[in-house]
Amino acid sequence: MHVGMIGRPPRHFARAPARRVMTAFLGLPLLAVALALALGGLPGLRVATPKAEGFAKIRMKTIQSQLDQVEGDYLIAIGDSHAERLYLPELCGLPVLNAGLSGATAADVLGLARLLEPRRKSRQLVLIVGTNDIWIRRHPDDPGAVVAFRAALDGLLDRLSGWADGITLITIPPVASRQEAEFPRSAALRFDAAMREACSFGRCDVVDAFDGAGERSGAAMSGIDRDGVHLANYARHIRAAEPRLCGGSPIPDEARDGPKGSSKG
Repeated sequence: MHVGMIGRPPRHFARAPARRVMTAFLGLPLLAVALALALGGLPGLRVATPKAEGFAKIRMKTIQSQLDQVEGDYLIAIGDSHAERLYLPELCGLPVLNAGLSGATAADVLGLARLLEPRRKSRQLVLIVGTNDIWIRRHPDDPGAVVAFRAALDGLLDRLSGWADGITLITIPPVASRQEAEFPRSAALRFDAAMREACSFGRCDVVDAFDGAGERSGAAMSGIDRDGVHLANYARHIRAAEPRLCGGSPIPDEARDGPKGSSKG
């Protein structure tokens, strides 16, 4: 298992000296590295720092603390930095708990999920993974790459099935054309197909929520961030998919009107 690339630690954390950290595209996501170490280490990863381990512990403790505080119905967004960057206080009329971990592969998210214990079941869970799995340095064209991704997805779905009444997978977002050599769209389509296979027989739903952000949708209206990998406004695309996300879940109409005792204005 390798740790992903596209996330950055929060700015208020000091960075570890470059000579002590394995560098990669857009910088090494220290949170994800430390998570892997907490899970017993990463084959092939030989450098890490106590600071990195601290970052991951903080993130895991934060997510668990929020899970412990949940009262009433809610939704979960979990996955890589596409999930962690999602600012979405509510969806389908329910509060959203963000359990994203920047830089994580599907296998990393599975490791994170195994360390967390929701106090109560959510009504719906949104899972966003795949971008770090198709990074070219992970050789996504190798025959075993999709097999490993599918195995991690199956493990994730088994683990997360106890977390929510329904699970929705979001397909891999597009990247800017200048980044397609690093994150090939052809690989994204193959891994998306693996998601659809994993969700067969009603196990979960798959939604192409971010497709409209691509440059091919109109360069002048591109929703891709300046780094070429992340999106500029995740919430806008999730909102646009809200009818599908909410309509495909078991959330009752009264819950979509808002949590009990709350008011909107």
